Amino acid sequence: MHRPLYFQLPESALIAGQNYIYIQLRVYPGYAHLGAARVGADEVLRPVFERQRFIQTGLSQIVFAVSLLCGLVGLLFGLVLERRSTNFYFALTTLSWSLYCLNLFVRDIPVSAKLWWALIHSNLEWAGVFLLFFCHRLLGVRRPILERGLVVLALVATGTYLYTDLVQVNYVARRFHLVTLCVAVYLTLWLGWRYFRYRQSEAGLVGWCLIAVVILGA
Repeated sequence: MHRPLYFQLPESALIAGQNYIYIQLRVYPGYAHLGAARVGADEVLRPVFERQRFIQTGLSQIVFAVSLLCGLVGLLFGLVLERRSTNFYFALTTLSWSLYCLNLFVRDIPVSAKLWWALIHSNLEWAGVFLLFFCHRLLGVRRPILERGLVVLALVATGTYLYTDLVQVNYVARRFHLVTLCVAVYLTLWLGWRYFRYRQSEAGLVGWCLIAVVILGA
């Protein structure tokens, strides 16, 4: 959870001279850290806190809502209206990404921490796989070896997350996420090549979107 914390202390809690604030951070090992604490008047720190909360929590909620809506619309078109595989894979991509975004603002998780982190990390891997299928189908391309290989890799990643001890999951996830980042880089370069070679507007549009994703992912 990427959430800034804010506490108000009554003046009665302060004494003349030096005052000490002790902070106890209770988290799963390796899963959280506490940034530098700021102490000051409420009128000074409140605007800073509100701005930070919007950046770290509010924007994530907006991205989640937009991704979820896009995914549901994609499912409607993919399964009911047009029944095109492009719509279906677009829906799976955005739904997987929306589930991954939950970790950025959900405070009280409904399942165990081990299962939660396995689901969160797995959704990032599957989002990369579905995105590749979407881009390939959008431009009428099929690369069976690459596509099947990534599906197998995502299945291995999911099984590894479920099997790995909670303390080690984040360490393992960074390795798999690196592969997903490479998929995004591959798609960005490939879409750019398709745009400049064949002047396909769809490739250019999706490519520009992926550039932002790759920069943020890096």
